[in-house]
Amino acid sequence: MSITYKQLEEVAYELNRRAAIAVPLDAKQAFQQAAQRETQPDAKRALLAVLDNADVAVAQQSSMCGDTGLPRFYVKAGNNVELEGGFVSLERALRAATVQATKEVPLRSNRVHPLTRRNPGTNVGVMAPSVDYRFEPDGDWIDLTAVHKGGLFGSDYRMLFPGDGIPGLKRFFVDTLVAFGHRGLSCPPVIIGVGIGGAKDQCVTLGKEASCLRLVGDRHPDPLVAKLELELLELGNRTMIGIMGFKSDTPVLDVHCEIAYTHTGGLPIGISQLCHAVRRATARIYNDGRVEYREDPQWFTEYYRREGVSFEPGEPQPSTKGGEGMKGLAQIAQRSPTNGSPKTQSAIPNPKSAIPAGSAQKPATRPSKEWHLKVPLSEKDVRQLRAGDVVYLTGCIFTARDGVFKYMIDEGHEPPIDIRNQFNVTTQSSPAGAEVAPGKYMVNSLQATAGFRYAQWMDRLFERYGVRAVLNKGGMSQEMYQTVFKKHGVVCLSTMPYGIGAIYGKAVKGVRDVYWKDMLGMSEGMWLLDVEELGPLLVDGDSEGNSYVAQHADEVNAPLLEIYKELPELILKRFGEVSDPTEELIK
Repeated sequence: MSITYKQLEEVAYELNRRAAIAVPLDAKQAFQQAAQRETQPDAKRALLAVLDNADVAVAQQSSMCGDTGLPRFYVKAGNNVELEGGFVSLERALRAATVQATKEVPLRSNRVHPLTRRNPGTNVGVMAPSVDYRFEPDGDWIDLTAVHKGGLFGSDYRMLFPGDGIPGLKRFFVDTLVAFGHRGLSCPPVIIGVGIGGAKDQCVTLGKEASCLRLVGDRHPDPLVAKLELELLELGNRTMIGIMGFKSDTPVLDVHCEIAYTHTGGLPIGISQLCHAVRRATARIYNDGRVEYREDPQWFTEYYRREGVSFEPGEPQPSTKGGEGMKGLAQIAQRSPTNGSPKTQSAIPNPKSAIPAGSAQKPATRPSKEWHLKVPLSEKDVRQLRAGDVVYLTGCIFTARDGVFKYMIDEGHEPPIDIRNQFNVTTQSSPAGAEVAPGKYMVNSLQATAGFRYAQWMDRLFERYGVRAVLNKGGMSQEMYQTVFKKHGVVCLSTMPYGIGAIYGKAVKGVRDVYWKDMLGMSEGMWLLDVEELGPLLVDGDSEGNSYVAQHADEVNAPLLEIYKELPELILKRFGEVSDPTEELIK
């Protein structure tokens, strides 16, 4: 008996739907535990909102995050599986299911041509969706796992050397957390995958698989690797760079490491962060037509991790065979500066002077307030807001990302709406929505993107069109607030926290139109959204130039400075690289 094409397409669609909507049980339990033990008020409030968003997404069957990432599939085939039409037919079914899910769930149409930026609106194109394969002995089944993961930030690659060893690996691990956690480019608490060894592409692949396809709490069967996972987990949480960049007790939910034998002269590392919108779903289809949906992808098996030519179930892992080779690398605890060994040379020449005293703004003395405002905003509305306040918006707002800013501001095309007098709030967003009939649209999830990337357009946007508030993820720099925002009397509102797309989507009551969609695509076009009580939104930058993030920088950065005192610089510096970690900290 063969698995039919129709069944493959139906299951692949259902996996996309489940992945977009429901947080897997292991991740949700980890969020609950993190929220219960959180002692930092801002972080606790944000974590509780993540849990609330997970419930709202399931209740209204909407995407948990407005950015539904890049849909992809992991396929594991038993050696005896039979597919109607073979694997070519399977790949056609996966593509067809992705098109259907994009239209009906809906998923945000994120896939574009990398050079022309053409968006077919289907999440299908050249090499898209990506499909990764693994095979298992025997087995009359095929496992399909759908993963929706953002393809932009939170991940990095570095070629280290054996001389860098475990301390160098830990330095790169912390560097990656700092670089992305402080810019609104990752969404803690994260699950981190670390691929160690192999070639460059292999270690990056292993890091992504480790973050996406293992359950929270799972430990590697190799005791040496499992020990490293726990040490990196402890190190990651010592950074205390948590949700929204707030100081938090749990920036990292778990760390999963995977290894591959590598070139004798190198120690390649690939790091991948899976944000708190954990989006995966797995099903096993048998030749006889049975389908089993389950939580655990069971991607990493004894067969996948085998060492020898022939697979022998129960074969010992490499570290249990005597630790031959450079034994020093295997002694993680003894070599690690974070576990009581002699200190290595600090990466900061003079740590105490790295951040000058008083460089950050002092916290505002006025207690934060909650505001419920109507769009268009008046100057009085904006002037009364202070960094740290929380805002809910009702009215009509417009979306603008790279495509809109380039077309409207750089190329000088007049906007189709009266921004200054009617629609003076913009969100740097692209909804998870669809055109359900000609000129009729629906949105079920809304999330903003990182704000710093749009800094080049803000002065002209405010000057020409009278925008009074910008809504994004992570805010902008203190310098931007003190110059451009203060000059024009504009506030910057940050989603609170990142990734609660179902809650924000629930506040969208209608779509008036999507302008320039034929030219820019649905994701980059200008959406005109009617919203009711859209929030909570944090006033990250106010009209006086105050920055909420800068006000709290010293307390957030203190744990990092202590960690960096213990970690060495890497042997090979990359051209143009920031090597002083304080240059990556919020100022």
